[in-house]
Formats: sequence, structure tokens, C-alpha cells
Amino acid sequence: MTPTERRHHSNGIWLCQTHSKLVDGDDKTFPVDLLRKWKQDAKEQSFEALLKPNAPRAVRIQGVDAAIEKLVGALGLPAQDDLESVAGQLHASADTDLAAFMRMAGWPQHPIALNLKLIEDGKQRPFQASGLAAAINSFNELAVISPPGTGKTTTLLQVTQAIQSTTDSVAVFVPLGEWSSRSESLLGTIVRRAAFTQVREQHLMLLAYHGRLVLALDGWNELDTTARKRATSEIRQLQREFPQLGIIISTRRRALDIPIGGPIVEIDLLSLDQQIEIARALRGAPGEAMIEEARRIAGVRELIAIPLYLTALLSRAPGGAMPTTKEEVLRLFAIQHEESPEKATTLRESLFDCQRAFLTAIASDATRSANTALTEIRAKSVVKAIEDELSAAGHFTVAPQPTAVLDLLVDHHTLVRSNDVLSFQHQQFQE
Repeated sequence: MTPTERRHHSNGIWLCQTHSKLVDGDDKTFPVDLLRKWKQDAKEQSFEALLKPNAPRAVRIQGVDAAIEKLVGALGLPAQDDLESVAGQLHASADTDLAAFMRMAGWPQHPIALNLKLIEDGKQRPFQASGLAAAINSFNELAVISPPGTGKTTTLLQVTQAIQSTTDSVAVFVPLGEWSSRSESLLGTIVRRAAFTQVREQHLMLLAYHGRLVLALDGWNELDTTARKRATSEIRQLQREFPQLGIIISTRRRALDIPIGGPIVEIDLLSLDQQIEIARALRGAPGEAMIEEARRIAGVRELIAIPLYLTALLSRAPGGAMPTTKEEVLRLFAIQHEESPEKATTLRESLFDCQRAFLTAIASDATRSANTALTEIRAKSVVKAIEDELSAAGHFTVAPQPTAVLDLLVDHHTLVRSNDVLSFQHQQFQE
């Protein structure tokens, strides 16, 4: 091994003084393969322990900085606002607030616990929202990433609910798209909600200081460049002033410029059992029959493993029957993508409902070149040509920049970006 390889953490095994000497002095009894198995077993046991409810909170700081201590003393809270009374009040407010989000039209008719996975050392470690809630006790920062339509918002709300019900922390769900349209800080936008009318920002700060507050920030990928800079600045300040504050951020894979560390958790696709459970709940026996038929259609089989598209198929199929062509199925999915209130507003205000013209041009160009992807440079050229046509037809007075168009289609539609290459979420959409 080179000196660098020997120094690397992957070559380290931490043992007590007695057993380290024992191992080093007897390489026949303790061969390399055995030591590596010990290490892997220890890592897996640690990971499983972290995902168990009521796992002990890790101690992340040994002392308290005097400046932070001074800050908390300067909050100016009355004597009766001690930690436990504030925590109790905020816990009740957060429950009320969470219930309001789950009453909204976008909440699934039959929510299920989606499968999550942490990929480490080439291994997938599966768990669910309750495990993620337990892990926040040890990792105070987590990122949840997934492709469009796989249920980031649903998962973040479920994690928020699990934190509320299984830990002594208060978890608050914050839609970043909603926050970015206002001038308040992240904490300020929370206390403006109806459920938090009796709460002050100082109450949130008190819990954050003691490691009893978790902010679940949803939709980093929906922020534009200016909003991301603003959010990054605020999060950095909160991290500096409240080192034990818990932060979970959801985003698409494209937008990984999130200002937090910690593990990255991916949302897995729906299993067949989960698809059938949802189909039965929404449509009964006919729903299950639709799943069986959809799974026989190439391309559609993969798409219905994504909650957004499965729900679209079950809820929008004309006459309750399976569409007769693959194109009809895909059209249902595209309409579902565009009709989400937040997406529809953004697409209308920024692209003047011309998104399909851009998507069609990108798909056509890729197909003509016999590819399933375009470089960023080529895609910008395609978008610019369509903008010129739309401007000549009076659709635009001032056309948006091609980069802005592509960013919107990635953040709010079926286009995905990877290493400066653009493609559709599934080749079926391109076709």
C-alpha cells in the first residue's frame, strides 16, 4: 500500500489498547478478511442503531460558545417561558400546522410509507420515514433526494410527523417555494402561520439552541439562483448560531448545492406490493386490474413505480378503464405533472404556458440525432430557436434566457439534468 492508502480512513480499525496489540501481534488468528468483516459488521450495527426510534441523541458539542450563550440570554423571554413549557406549546402548534398540510389537495388519497435507502460502500440500506426521524437524533443534517414525482414532499411530511410522535423534538415543515415568495426569514415565515399565532421567533430559537427543533425544508430544487443564495445565507447563520439545530432538505438530484452536510437519503421506487395497495385503495379490484395491464406495457411498467404517475393513471383514466395506447397513458402523466398548482403557476408566469413547445423541440432534436440526451449547449440552441419562433408569433415580448427555460423544465417538468447533459425522466416521454 502507498502511504496515502495506509493513512486513509478506509484502512483504519479502531480497537482498545489491549485488543489492538493482540490483533497486531497475531496475524494468523486475525487475518485481513476477518478484520474487514468486523469493521463492516460494526458499521451495519451502528447504522441500524441510529435508525431505531428513541435512539440516544449524539453529543455534537463539548462546550457552549460564550457568544451563543449570550445570544440565548438576550432572547428576552419571560421567566415562565422555560424550555419544557415552550416545547409543549410548540409541539401542539406544529401538530396543528402539520394537519393543515395533510388536508391539502396534493396530499395522497392513500399515503403509504415510502421506501428510503442510504447508499454507502456500494450497499443499499433500506428503511422508512420512522427510521429517518430517529436518525435526526444522531445526524442533525440530512438530505432527501429523488427524481420528479417520487414523493419528496410526502416523505418529508411523514418524517415531520414521525419526529413529532417519536422524539422530544419539535419538527416544522417549510415549503421553500412558499418561503421564497416572502421577505421573512425561515423562522419568521413559520410564526406567521395560523397554527403559530402564540409563538415568537425567540421560542423557536430557544428550542434550536437546545437541539429540540428540526426544520424540514422542502423543495430546494424549486428555488431560483437568487432564492438559493438567500436560503444558503440564512441556513449558514442558523448553523453558526444554533449548532444543534436539525435540518432536513429535500431536492432533486440536479440541485445538490444544498448548504448542509450529513448523509444523503434517496427515495426508492414503489414495489409491486405498494402499487397494488394504492390501486386497491383508490379503485378497488378494477384498480388492481389496471396495474396488471399497465405492467404489460413496456415503459409504462417502469413509470407506475413512481407515485405521481401511478396516481395519475388510477385517478384520470377515462371511464375508469386503462387507456388503449401507450401515448394516452403518457399524456395523462404529462398533464398530471403540469396541473400541480405550484408547477402550473410557475410554468404560466415564466414560460407563458409554452413549455410543451420547448419540450417537443428538445425531444425532436434528440430523436433526430438518435440520442436520448442533449448536451446543455445543444439544448440551449434548440430553446433559442423556439423562442425566436414564439416571439415572432407574439407569444413573448421579452423571451426568457434559454438557461432559465431549461432550469424551469428540469425543476417543474419531466426533463432531468446530469453532468451538463439533459434528457427526459424516461425515454417514453421523449418518444
